[in-house]
Amino acid sequence: MRRSTLRPLILSIMIMFFQQFCGINAVIFYAEDIFEETKYKENAALISSFAVGGTEVFGTLIGVILTDILGRKVLLVCGGLGMFLSSGAMGAFYFLNSEPYCHPGSAKCREDLNPVAIASIVLYIMSFSIAWGGIPWLFLSEIIPLRVRGAGMGLAGGASWIFAAIVTGFFKEYQKVLEPWGAFWSFSLICALSVIFVIIFIPETKGKSLEDIENYFSRVTFESSVHESELSIDHD
Repeated sequence: MRRSTLRPLILSIMIMFFQQFCGINAVIFYAEDIFEETKYKENAALISSFAVGGTEVFGTLIGVILTDILGRKVLLVCGGLGMFLSSGAMGAFYFLNSEPYCHPGSAKCREDLNPVAIASIVLYIMSFSIAWGGIPWLFLSEIIPLRVRGAGMGLAGGASWIFAAIVTGFFKEYQKVLEPWGAFWSFSLICALSVIFVIIFIPETKGKSLEDIENYFSRVTFESSVHESELSIDHD
């Protein structure tokens, strides 16, 4: 398989891996449970719906505006950092509400930290919606060569659904093993790794033609990615 085809396919699968394993579906699907943990039991469903849905819409609109202004790579890095901080804060919320920091049955512990939990969820979903929600799909359409675009997009899309199913299906058991704070801290670690991955391996494609991008992948190797990704996709 040609280098100009293989490398984009590998990058496509990896970027979908980070999109899903950053924990977005766990946060969205279990947002109501998270709000109930903050003692908003009566209005947990309503609050989580507004917080998640409203933030997703607003963040997506911001992402659409900024994608061609700041570039794909800058937004992915900023979004990854935002998710890293917010999921880390979410883990801290659960950690500080566990023994011995909070006595079982005490409401005061959670009430003191409720703003941290709410702000963390909003920041997390905002960071994801601005960057990691839509940009990976746009990036896929730009880097996968036209001759294999259908198969390549299908492969990356299928990988995304498999990754999403793994995170969603096993999150309950996962947090039982690691405790909720451990689960969110592991998501935070993956977000940090996604930032490193983007900085090293992902080239900026803003303002570049599909021909320029394909030529870039034809000549660049993984070993030169640290330098080449800064580029620089220039006309030959």
